[in-house]
Amino acid sequence: MRQTPDDTKTNDWAEFLDLASLPPYARVFFLLLLRRSADAVMLVAELNIADHLAERPRTASELAELTGCHPESLRRILLTAAALGIFAEQPDGRFILTEEAEYLRSDAEISLRNLAVFFGEISALSPFDELRQTLRTGVDPFRRKYGKMVYEVIADHPELAKTFNRAMTQTARMSAESIANFGGFARFTTVADIGGGRGQLIGEIVRRHPNLRGILFDLPHVTKDAPDLLASLGVSDRVTVMSGNFWNGLPTGADAYLFHRVLGGGDEHQITKTLKQIHTEIGNQPHARLLIAEPILPPPNRFHPNRLYDIEIMLNIGGRLRTEADWKKLLTAAGLELVSTLETDPMVTMLEARPATAVELPAQPAAT
Repeated sequence: MRQTPDDTKTNDWAEFLDLASLPPYARVFFLLLLRRSADAVMLVAELNIADHLAERPRTASELAELTGCHPESLRRILLTAAALGIFAEQPDGRFILTEEAEYLRSDAEISLRNLAVFFGEISALSPFDELRQTLRTGVDPFRRKYGKMVYEVIADHPELAKTFNRAMTQTARMSAESIANFGGFARFTTVADIGGGRGQLIGEIVRRHPNLRGILFDLPHVTKDAPDLLASLGVSDRVTVMSGNFWNGLPTGADAYLFHRVLGGGDEHQITKTLKQIHTEIGNQPHARLLIAEPILPPPNRFHPNRLYDIEIMLNIGGRLRTEADWKKLLTAAGLELVSTLETDPMVTMLEARPATAVELPAQPAAT
């Protein structure tokens, strides 16, 4: 249940973040405390506070009883979240949902709840001292501590893997509509979604393009739940589910290869190797394409959320974000060239590439 009483402002934090009015020392002090905003969001997500408030407004004491928390401690976290626009406290002491808090509901069409929980759980596996070592060595905590990539560590923790898979399915929905409506898909016969999770994105693409077939390719523990999701989208008969690690090899038979927020997790050697495999698979077909949907870094000295996301990736996942120029360099090394870019949401840009020797075709109309 979301309400917005006239005397409750929920956007003070956005106004406060116009930091130019603060003295320099206060701006630095604020940045030191900023990490606690993420802590507050991750905690209320883990406790399912948004789900409880969706039923009706509740006091901190009521929520503490439901979640097994200390009432006053929980109230302080709730007030911090409310100061950030997540929830709002009414004059009678009851908390309500805000527009932002709706995205922490587990039943929201586009939910960030599982992603928030995942960020909290993955941080527990890489304590701060491990992060210090990453700065000194350049090796992410998971390769150093466990001798594995983060995705392999996730697979070793079944509950964490479930949270991660749900989070990836939900975040895929954020870009699914804009990517799926990309008019160029009409050119293709088969689109392979590499690292495509449970199939949310490829399912939406195929559903919107009746003559298109799809390939879903991801690790076995991820794809095992894909058939049910694809069936719910009505595309089971047109999407082939395959399992494997794309760093070790790729499926064949597609004339478009799509990587959504997964390719940047590798180093330059891994990415170049994979891009060269793509070039081999699509050959010099004029219509064939490589589509890379990744968060792109802004120019130097410019703030963008992707700057913070780049640090999250460095410290907890491995890999890095790149600028458009970085991607052009990698594509060129693999014999590919950038054709166009499309911002699919405020944090993700889709890069369309083709073999450098391919002949350009006329622009395609948008899908309807």
